[in-house]
Amino acid sequence: MLQFIYQTSLMPALDIIDRKAVTLLECPSKRQLYTVMGTSGIVYICFPDSKYCSCPAYNYSVLLKDDHIMCKHILAIKLSNAMNVTVRRNISDKEMRATLLHME
Repeated sequence: MLQFIYQTSLMPALDIIDRKAVTLLECPSKRQLYTVMGTSGIVYICFPDSKYCSCPAYNYSVLLKDDHIMCKHILAIKLSNAMNVTVRRNISDKEMRATLLHME
């Protein structure tokens, strides 16, 4: 069923999970965001309460062409959370601010 719905995104998302490349960053002010290390080594930023990802595929396939409902990074986050294998990391508010300022 998942393969039918997510077609080309499922296997790459599972690869991301296998590499333990999904991290939830949390800071004392209760802000949260996910970082996902893509297969190319680039770290993408994703927000927990939305389906937004900073990757080019999100902008092109999800927003522009509207032929995908989410990118492989968002799918990896959802599956990683469902499987309870998301890496959690506490960071300072200053580190969170710096991460957000350097989003791609």
